Amino acid sequence: MGQCNEEVANAIIQTLMERTETQLSTQTAKYFGIGLALLFMGQQNKCEATLEAINLIEHPIKKFIQIMVSSVAYLGSGNVLKVQDLMH
Repeated sequence: MGQCNEEVANAIIQTLMERTETQLSTQTAKYFGIGLALLFMGQQNKCEATLEAINLIEHPIKKFIQIMVSSVAYLGSGNVLKVQDLMH
């Protein structure tokens, strides 16, 4: 958690891009997003490159993953303005 391991992040994103529409629509696909988010726990803006890479995913799960990564990255930061932006 919070290690910002680029190799692991790329592996998760690559796995998501290789999944079919049906596979990404399952409840278990959300675990990839949670795992990705935990890599950036408390690391704030260090997740920006990963968020850009997530944009390559062409499935509605992309929004869930973006929110998870951003939210967990700013967890406990006290950055009220960033947290407020994530809520809208």
